[in-house]
Parts: sequence; C-alpha cells; structure tokens
Amino acid sequence: MDLERIRQEASDLRSQLAEVNEEKEQWFAKKQEVSDKIVQLITAIKQEKQKRNSLTDVVKIDKEEREKLNAIIKQKIEEIRKFQEEHKGVLSAPKRKGDRKESPSFLQEQIDKLETRIETEAISFDTEKKLRKTIKDMKKRYDSVKGATGAFSDMRRLNHEIKEAKAAAEVVHRRVQEKAKASQDIHDRVLEMSKGIDPLREEEKTILKKCAELKRKAASITAALRDKQESQGELRKEADKKKAEVRKEKARHEEAILKDKEVAVEEKIKKKQKLTTEDLLVFQSQALNLEKAASKGKRNEEERASQQQSADAEKKEAMDEEEKAESSDGKSN
Repeated sequence: MDLERIRQEASDLRSQLAEVNEEKEQWFAKKQEVSDKIVQLITAIKQEKQKRNSLTDVVKIDKEEREKLNAIIKQKIEEIRKFQEEHKGVLSAPKRKGDRKESPSFLQEQIDKLETRIETEAISFDTEKKLRKTIKDMKKRYDSVKGATGAFSDMRRLNHEIKEAKAAAEVVHRRVQEKAKASQDIHDRVLEMSKGIDPLREEEKTILKKCAELKRKAASITAALRDKQESQGELRKEADKKKAEVRKEKARHEEAILKDKEVAVEEKIKKKQKLTTEDLLVFQSQALNLEKAASKGKRNEEERASQQQSADAEKKEAMDEEEKAESSDGKSN
C-alpha cells in the first residue's frame, strides 16, 4: 500500500536524520576540542612573549648601564693619559725604594732642624750661608718628592676607580648575557610553539568542512522527510475519502433494501396480514438505524478528532526533528 510505504520511508528518513545529527554532534565536539587547543596555545605563546619582552626590557636597561660604565672607564683612562703627560718628569724619575731620606716627612724634619739652628745658635755668617743654601736645596727636593708622591697617589686613585668600574661593567655584562640568553631561549620556544598552530588550524578547517557536509546532508534529509509527510497526509486524506464513499454507498444500498422491506411490511399491516419474524426484524432495524445514525455522527466526530491528533503528532515530530537539526547547525557554525 502506498500510504504504508511512504510511512515506512518517512520512518527511515527520521532514523537517517537522527544518525546524521549524532555524527554532526561528534564532529562538532572534535572541532571544539581543536579550537580549545588553538586558544590554549595562543594564550601560552602570549604569556611567553610577555616574559621575553620583560627580559628584553631588562637587557636594554643593563646595556645602557654597561655603556655608562664603559664611558666612565674610557674617561678615567683618558684622565690617566693626560695626567701621565702632565707629570711625565715626576712619574718617570727613578725612585729609591726604602730610602727614608728622600721622603717628604724626613726632608721637612731636616729643614725644620736647620732653621731652628740658625735661629737659636750663634753661628758665623759663612756657616749660616751654607745652612740656608742647604735648606733651599732641601726645599726643592721636598717639593719634587712631594709632587711625585701626590702624582703617584692620584695615579693609584685613578687606577682603582678604573678597576672598580671595570668590575661593575663585567658584572653588568654577565647579567646582560644571561638575560639575553634567557630571552633568546624563550623566543626560540615561542617560534617552536607557533609551528603547532598551523596544523591545528588545518585540522579545524577539515572538521568544519565535514560539519558543513553533514549540515547539507541533514537539510536534504529534512526536506525529503517534509515531502514524505506531505504525501503521507495527502494519501491519508484520499484513503479516508474513499473509505467514507464506500461506507456511504453501502449505507445507501442497505437503506434502499430496508426501505423496500419497510414498504412491504406497511402493506401487510394495512391489509392486516400476519407479520413474520423477518417483518418484526425490519421494525427493529428501523429503530437501530436511528440509533446508528446518532452513533455514526458521534463516531465520525471522534474519528476526525483522532485523525487530527495523528496529523498534529506527526507534524510536531517533524518540527522537533527540524529544530534539532537547526540547533545542531547553530552549534556547528
């Protein structure tokens, strides 16, 4: 029967639609999983970049500090060069190591003694003249020795300052190298992590294509199911119409026969003839027909209501399937 065949085909389409929707949900779950991986990877890359940038900023500051220290070192070296040029004579004079008589303190002590002698002792003019000449020579030696001592002291100070600046610059330089290496390591790690994004995006595209394919398939099945349901409704109406016509024809035929019998019975009654059992049954049938007519009207109403409920149920089922498909499509998108 066509109606039964279409009903079965509609049932098969519903099963197919349910399978397609389930498969589409599975693919969407895979797509979501891949998308989450991409987001997590991008977040991790951003965090690594922030670390790298922070280290880069520190390296920049340290480099500036190192440049300042190198500038100080260069300046101190230039000061030493100029100082050596200005005090060439003093610095190049040979030093007699351990000779106390050449120390500024010893010379000053001797000068003081000679001056005291001149002031306190009664000496001859020639002796005083010799002593004053000696004092004059000692003062020259004192100035020379004192200048050399100061020059060497300044040289030691400058060399010490250069040494300290170089040590500080070396500390900063090592720090720059360590931070720069750490920054480079993070940068290399970021590049390696970035390589993982493209394959995931390609996988995501493949999954989206599959979801789109299943979406089209679901839409096609839904359209076919809708057509089947419409055909099913039309065939049901046609079948109901034929059944109604058959019932009407049968009722007309039975009514005609009964009418003839009723006329015959009425003739017998008029002629006061004896009624048979069949005649009595005709009277009963007449009463039953009245009851049937009333019952038939009620039954027809109930049948129409049942058919409407069945049609409404099928329509709701189809709408539920469509809503489920649309909901699944919305998630896939």
